[in-house]
Parts: sequence; C-alpha cells; structure tokens
Amino acid sequence: MSNYSTVQYSEDGYIYVAGDSYGLYIFKNDLIDTPIEKIPIQPKKITLSQNYPNPFNPVTHISYTLPTAEHVTLSLYNTLGQLVATLADENQPAGSHMVTLDASSLPSGVYIYSLKAGGITQTRKMTLIK
Repeated sequence: MSNYSTVQYSEDGYIYVAGDSYGLYIFKNDLIDTPIEKIPIQPKKITLSQNYPNPFNPVTHISYTLPTAEHVTLSLYNTLGQLVATLADENQPAGSHMVTLDASSLPSGVYIYSLKAGGITQTRKMTLIK
C-alpha cells in the first residue's frame, strides 16, 4: 500500500483510502465491529486529489495531502478564470485534509479548483450538474 497516503476506518464500518494520485476510495467492511484507530502515513509530496463524487450535485469533497505544515490556499474558479470561492486560506499541519464544498448556490457547469501550498500550485476540474 505504498501508493496510499491515508487509510482511515470509521465507526460505521467504512474504510477511507486516499491515494497519491488515485483519489479517494470508500469501502464498506461488515467485518469491523469496533472502530480501529487511525493509521497515519506521512505523505511524501503535496498532492491534490480529484474531487469525489464528480460530477456532483450539490456537495462534493476535495482531498489533499501535505508532507509538512504549510500555508494552504484552496480556491474555486469558473471557466472564465473568475474566483468563485476561497475554500481554505490558512496554515495547516502535515497530513491528509478534506474540504467539503456545498455548491447549491452555484449554477451548473465546469469549475476549476486550485491548491497553492509550499510554492506549488496544482489544479483540477470538476463538474456541477443540477
């Protein structure tokens, strides 16, 4: 599992696996009766995962990892390059992070989200369908 940056087990039996470039996977495991402690795996680089679900209506999740504590800016743009929302603009510790976007006030369309941290900028696109 060296390609994965975080594996987390929830109390309701779901397993969340965030990968360096594979996005977020959610598994249901009926064999887990009690919660198992979170197993942190130190990420090796800054990664921005594809939002999940995509396309979405109206809520989606954006995951990213930081190998060291960094000032993070996560921004949402429309296809004209106009800033629609700032989802994060703060110092954050190393590890995996997830932001939930509720786009119920936005029109359907393609949006670009951009992560700036540690002198690196990564972008991905998402589709909102209402």
